[in-house]
Amino acid sequence: MVLPTAARLQSHGLRPWIERPHLKTTYQSPFGPKYKIPFNIHGWSLKTITRAALHLSGFGAAGLLAVLYLAEGIPRVRRDIFQKIPVLGEYWVREIPPSDNPF
Repeated sequence: MVLPTAARLQSHGLRPWIERPHLKTTYQSPFGPKYKIPFNIHGWSLKTITRAALHLSGFGAAGLLAVLYLAEGIPRVRRDIFQKIPVLGEYWVREIPPSDNPF
């Protein structure tokens, strides 16, 4: 028997979480060990989030250093970024002698 189209489209098979309260809490047997579900955010514990943040910050720092290394030859980057480093800024100052100036 084939159901009408409207009746088939109204059912998704699963009800929303609000209508399924038995899935929000877990059953704890009085005879089993007393356990506590640790705090998590969408399945990620604080330890996992911290570890992932440290790894991602390392990759981000390495990427930033690579971009700065590759952009070192661009005069605008040299002037706006590298020359403003307090102690090391003098290294990137490039002065063109007047004899090399075409004008």
